[in-house]
Amino acid sequence: MTLELDRSLDTSSLRQTGAWGKVPLSYIRVFGTDANRYLQAQTTNDINLLKVGDSHLNCLIDRKSRPVGVFQVYKLANDFAIICDTTFKEAILEHFEKFKFADKVDFEPIEASFVTVQGPKSRSIVQKLLDGVPSRELFDKDSTSGTVDDAAVRIFKMSLTGEEGFLLIVSSDHVQKVTSKLNIIAEASGLKPLDERTLDVARVEAGFPKLGVDFSDDNLLAETALAEEAVSYSKGCFQGQEVLARVKTQGSPSRALVGMIIAPPPATPWAIDTPIDSGGETIGWIKSNYYSEFLNKFVAFALVKRDYRTPGKTREVLIDGTTCSATVELLPLHQPKSPAEIARGLYEEALSLFAKEDESKETDDWQSINLLKEALTLDPLNEDAYESLGVILSRRGQLDEAIELMEYLAKLNPDSVMAHTNLSVFYVEKGWKEKAEDEKAISMSIRMKIAAAEVSKTKQAEQQQKATEKETLERMGMFKQVLEIDEDDQLANHGYGDCLVELSRFEEAIPHLKKSLEIKPTHSAGYLVLAKAYESLKLVDDAKKTYETGIDVAAKRGDMEPLKKMKERLSQLG
Repeated sequence: MTLELDRSLDTSSLRQTGAWGKVPLSYIRVFGTDANRYLQAQTTNDINLLKVGDSHLNCLIDRKSRPVGVFQVYKLANDFAIICDTTFKEAILEHFEKFKFADKVDFEPIEASFVTVQGPKSRSIVQKLLDGVPSRELFDKDSTSGTVDDAAVRIFKMSLTGEEGFLLIVSSDHVQKVTSKLNIIAEASGLKPLDERTLDVARVEAGFPKLGVDFSDDNLLAETALAEEAVSYSKGCFQGQEVLARVKTQGSPSRALVGMIIAPPPATPWAIDTPIDSGGETIGWIKSNYYSEFLNKFVAFALVKRDYRTPGKTREVLIDGTTCSATVELLPLHQPKSPAEIARGLYEEALSLFAKEDESKETDDWQSINLLKEALTLDPLNEDAYESLGVILSRRGQLDEAIELMEYLAKLNPDSVMAHTNLSVFYVEKGWKEKAEDEKAISMSIRMKIAAAEVSKTKQAEQQQKATEKETLERMGMFKQVLEIDEDDQLANHGYGDCLVELSRFEEAIPHLKKSLEIKPTHSAGYLVLAKAYESLKLVDDAKKTYETGIDVAAKRGDMEPLKKMKERLSQLG
């Protein structure tokens, strides 16, 4: 049966360990003295906020705010890298050239092969693939470079599946060598090849809509699920900005992409743009849709009309002649834990096991050691795991391995107090007194530097708190003056109540916040602040009702930021 074939599109292995493979992406280099200014004027996100090594999601749109291209832009030392779907490379280049005018900026497509590693073990795989001890930039920055058996590679952090991932850009001359080595490392770590269909299911689970499939140049960018992440409304003018700002000011567009859970699942996925009917009218259109074995649900993107996209609401619908129940969900449909979060859980489990393990037992397979090693494959900068593993190895008679581990950490992070302190202890055990004294001195120097930095940080935090409180009181004074003139001013009531919440004066805040919402019931952010005040006073039922009302209002207006915050808080309240 075809359904069984669809159910074989299982992303569980990807989410538990990872996957790797070649991907159809393109690299456009943007360079020249005007490159920063040009990109700032043409793209939807704020290029000026990027520091070297940073990246963000960005778009090109036309004057009517319709998408031309979607891409990740990385700021490098002397230029910018744009990574995009190969399908839209030429459209992006054509747009750039069309609006270049007298700007001193150039665009160069880079010919190379693109290999990706996705999933919880992706850091470990890339770490093992690169020659030598990797730079900390591999973990701290979105872009770095390295070598694989002396072949140069450029590494970009890029999630294609929702899980952490890396994109390796390799010259055609070296791609065979790099992929061969990567295949060996990946197989040893349990990673499977990443096929196109699994990647497609994963991106739907992760809430990554695709240009040309889930939306097109027939849509406004505001109708997609990208505007919240890829648009800066405060950066100033760029092409299409006026339309985007108008939509945001006036409320949500008449239709927008949402996540949807549909039951029972169809025998085969529906065709793109199949109508979704309810109550005798078409309320939306199906986009990418698959059975997710990982979530055990049939998942979809759907372009849905304004009045039918409140998250959590289920309604009976008719799709291609089949009656189903459809539940609107916030994107992403799956929110994975970060590698650091998973590693922390393994670390804590390892310590718990270590306390119960019998050290007199002779074995080479201590579970606490295995768990700590696994934690470090997920989070190579978890210094607590390094220290615990080093101590346990030394106590189990594996002193040389413990020293090797700490020496590696000292190379990875020269300012690691734990690395140098433990090396001092371990060198004493080896009888290497001079080396032990050197490490002790290094450790003390680092501690003094950290202590000085903490004192400075504490002072700055205290100064910031005082400045914030002063600024809040000044704003309160302004709002109070307005209320003395007009006690029914909606903005002044909300602003005054918001300031009171910031000052933890919750009981005083509630009347002003309620009055603000009576005057303007469509003010999404107002429900969020009012519910916070109720929560702080332990009025849980009032908080829940306020969040529920606010979620419905925000969904109809398309106010995604307060919507997501209210949804999260309501979930935490049960």
